Amino acid sequence: MNRELLVSPDVALLEAMDRLTRGSAKIVFVVDTDDVLVGTLTDGDIRRAILAGHELSGSIRGAYNPDPACVRQGGYTPRELRQLFQERYVDVVPIVDAAHRVVDHVTWHEAFEEPPDAGDIAGVPVVIMAGGMGTRLQPFTHVLPKPLLPIDGKPVIDHIMDRFRAAGATEFCLTLNHKARILRAYLEDAPDPEGVTFVQEASPLGTAGPLRLLAGRFTAPVVVTNCDVLVSIDYRALLDFHAKSRCDLTLVASVRSFRLPYGTCDIAADGTLQGIEEKQELTRLVNTGLYVIDPGLFPGIPADRHYDMNTFIDDLKASGRRVAVFPVSAEAWVDVGQWDEYQQATRLLGRVADRAPGATPAARALLPRQKQ
Repeated sequence: MNRELLVSPDVALLEAMDRLTRGSAKIVFVVDTDDVLVGTLTDGDIRRAILAGHELSGSIRGAYNPDPACVRQGGYTPRELRQLFQERYVDVVPIVDAAHRVVDHVTWHEAFEEPPDAGDIAGVPVVIMAGGMGTRLQPFTHVLPKPLLPIDGKPVIDHIMDRFRAAGATEFCLTLNHKARILRAYLEDAPDPEGVTFVQEASPLGTAGPLRLLAGRFTAPVVVTNCDVLVSIDYRALLDFHAKSRCDLTLVASVRSFRLPYGTCDIAADGTLQGIEEKQELTRLVNTGLYVIDPGLFPGIPADRHYDMNTFIDDLKASGRRVAVFPVSAEAWVDVGQWDEYQQATRLLGRVADRAPGATPAARALLPRQKQ
């Protein structure tokens, strides 16, 4: 039994998120000190807890499922196992011994002898916002468009598209501006140029403005991503979450912790100092630059002017539209548009360092997953 799949009820929600991200089972089993099963925790449980206001630094108590489906070791038939999966509608079932200790687990695909899927999103268009100047990566972006900067001998844009293709996506639309001819020539000369189309900005339109150029083009929700982010998630789960939330826009947000290098002052109403907290660590959910958006919103985006995604979201909320947040762990996201993250990703994917000490969790997310 892989001990990484076993957690205490007192483990922090943030640590549980990291465990789920690192593992392939997409579940952890909550056990007591004797490994007796007391619950299960999935990424869906974590998302619901975060959206309900559960503290990331708090324990998983109240977040995990205290009544999980399970089977007794040697005490079930394949037919009974399949029936349990169908009745409880779960993806993984723990196997326990006579003392109810977790000894193994079985997946839906193993029970039904089906090959695992990658979260199929066939037929879902992917819009890549590829027209930015890449100012954070200058002077390199004076020569190349940001999507063509290489990581491990392959441009960032290929890493992004390969991840979506692995999940079943076949339709890509790129919005272009800065050094558009170079990027367009590269993609048109690619081994598999089919399914890739382009929309040209006449002038820089920001991170949301180019979507106005796509008004009337799509009828179902589309995935929209910046061209400098890599997010390791189940895209099908993201789209299902968007549909069930009945929202107009879903934003993927990653957990990030920031340590202030200074002491922070706690001041009373009369101006006197109550105390100083040294090097406070703040944990927040931050925007990754990956979204699911209903295309009916595109005609409402101002035409022919710079318009950023933050302004778009604020305007949606002000008009009564629903915006949802899909939380992911820190290790699920890397922003290669930042110089330090770009360097980390280049070293890690290039195997210059093997999970180098000091590497950020986001950069480690680029490494191939290890089998459990």
